[in-house]
Amino acid sequence: MNKLLMTVMVVSAFPFLGNAQKVQKKNFEIIGEVKHLNPHDIVYLNYSAVVDSKYVYITDSSKIVNGKFHFSGYTEEPRPGMLKLYDPSKNLSVNEAFKSDSIDKRYIYIEKKKQIFAGEDSLRKSKMLASTLNDEVDSFSHALAPKMDIYDSLMKKSKDSTMSKEEQRNLGIAMDALITSMLNMEEEYVKTHPNSFQSLDFLYQLPFSADEIKKMTPYFEKMSDEIKKSMRGIEYAQRIARAAKINVGMVAPDFVQNDVNGKPIRLSDFKGRWVLVDFWASWCVPCRAENPNVVKTYNDFKDKNFTIIGVSLDTDKSKWLKAIADDKLSWTEVSDLKAKNQAAEIYGVDAIPANFLIDPNGHIVKMDLRGHELREALEKLL
Repeated sequence: MNKLLMTVMVVSAFPFLGNAQKVQKKNFEIIGEVKHLNPHDIVYLNYSAVVDSKYVYITDSSKIVNGKFHFSGYTEEPRPGMLKLYDPSKNLSVNEAFKSDSIDKRYIYIEKKKQIFAGEDSLRKSKMLASTLNDEVDSFSHALAPKMDIYDSLMKKSKDSTMSKEEQRNLGIAMDALITSMLNMEEEYVKTHPNSFQSLDFLYQLPFSADEIKKMTPYFEKMSDEIKKSMRGIEYAQRIARAAKINVGMVAPDFVQNDVNGKPIRLSDFKGRWVLVDFWASWCVPCRAENPNVVKTYNDFKDKNFTIIGVSLDTDKSKWLKAIADDKLSWTEVSDLKAKNQAAEIYGVDAIPANFLIDPNGHIVKMDLRGHELREALEKLL
């Protein structure tokens, strides 16, 4: 599923309505005609609809009758979804079954029309008929598949608690390079498919640094009015406007969050010093891989009027504190421990790691410094 592409994307939860959907006139229908499916299995459909200009997360299910299943509902615009096959005979709960890598599933786009989903013996090998949008999705997914296999393998390795610091660092570097190559594929797709809703979703996932804003905004402006006026399109336009307020040369917006001891810390408390505002999280593999570089640079420059404020996007304080201890982060760390971190919202941070280097007068001088870039910048500026 290519929705996973990210540096590490910051994901917001949708309101959850279970199997219920607000009463609306139904405007889409999916008729599944997949032969040779087990008649005792159940097909689930997960998708985020747009209802009354709000995202609503929907989980629906359908029994298989004579190789056929059926879904219908309402959405104000095309939305991505996932079909999954559940086998009740395995005596696993739905949630447990869907954690398996081997589960039969298929990524689709739901459009405002009657759609036929057809195949021979599995959801994975079936496809949506007479759908240009879904054909485009399939073509891109096929091209991306080899990289996704590598991504899945690296993600499995990242869960190995016995890895050394050096192994973690090398894993982070490998994952960073892989994600960059996948994002490049998404970027190329956006350039060549200006009227695809998948392009808008890809555009929304690309790293949102100042350079990316300048580069990708023209592609958004070339998209059709239908796409730009969609919920996601409006959000992207708002993101451009918000991000335009956060750029090199601008005054860094102030914010306040509690440190590890519950003490309120303001960015403005550090005025008069060089400050790196570093957004990260304990669960962010690239962030953790970057931390050794940041720690070394901090130790080399902390006596030269330089410091760091780490802003964690964690919601679990114990995991946040453990990561601080494990990675030996000795600078000021803050977090509001909310699903939507307020400081990240202010700075337009949608992917981590992300950082902003601020001068003693409170102006942003550099953004998104990685690896040796932070050290090189400080050597020139301090």
